[in-house]
Amino acid sequence: MVVTEFTYEQAKKLIDTPKVILESDGKIVCKQKQIDCSAGLHANLMLQSKDEEFLFVWTINRSAKELIKLSLHVLEKDSHVGIFRVDYVSKDSIHHNPAVATEDVPDYLKSFAGKDIVGPHAHFNVAGYKTLQWAVPLINTDFEIKSIVDDNKSINVASAILAFAKYINVQTPITAQ
Repeated sequence: MVVTEFTYEQAKKLIDTPKVILESDGKIVCKQKQIDCSAGLHANLMLQSKDEEFLFVWTINRSAKELIKLSLHVLEKDSHVGIFRVDYVSKDSIHHNPAVATEDVPDYLKSFAGKDIVGPHAHFNVAGYKTLQWAVPLINTDFEIKSIVDDNKSINVASAILAFAKYINVQTPITAQ
């Protein structure tokens, strides 16, 4: 499959594909991965489908603007295409969805056409649009962790990382703290 442009359904299949984390050399499969969730976290983890057909990069960013941003991109030759991202952002952060939903937009996303998405949300790839241009509130997804801020205003980044790994079907054991 050429991954410079693909459908929502193809992206979902890639998300569901079993993956393993590769060591920093990009060749050896990692037996177990530890992720330090400290402020300023920036990590690019190389992933490979278990059938070795696809390479992915899982990007984890933690900054002042975003509590944490978790992205999955498919790699092919000299390009990478985003297929899924979760943004844990403040309630002041707004994402603007495209105003028009073409026939390539799945029914699940059509009701969000032209909407402003406030707070934590998930981005999806849809053919015919810029990468990850469509978003929905996390509350409207099947993503396990809807918020990483508890009633005491404590932030649990580790729970988001582990939920993302599960959602994108990473088979490598992960410890996040």
